[in-house]
Amino acid sequence: MTDLEQKLNSGKVYQVIAQENQDPRFYEYLEKMEKYNTLGYTERAEKEKQQILKELFAEIGNNSYIQAPYHAMWEPACPPWKNVYINFNCTFVDDAQVYIGDDTLIAPNVTIITA
Repeated sequence: MTDLEQKLNSGKVYQVIAQENQDPRFYEYLEKMEKYNTLGYTERAEKEKQQILKELFAEIGNNSYIQAPYHAMWEPACPPWKNVYINFNCTFVDDAQVYIGDDTLIAPNVTIITA
């Protein structure tokens, strides 16, 4: 677990953009999320989005999909889930791990907040 991840899960106040909290993966994650959100819905784009999801979410289960756009400040630390559909405009305020059960449907414009 990185220093930032320890701070995220400590329950203490922090600023993710503060220099001492910088993780080299932070901006890489934001760039991948931005790319995911701008890809279209062609067959090629959908394959690319699945690859990006596998990179962003360490373990994304079978038959899971996030409808673009979605928003998060950090890579949501999610245990593996299967058969999950997250509709558009989902926001993860992901200061700690996000737990989503298998076989879950999440409506549009939902905000999931952890602390």
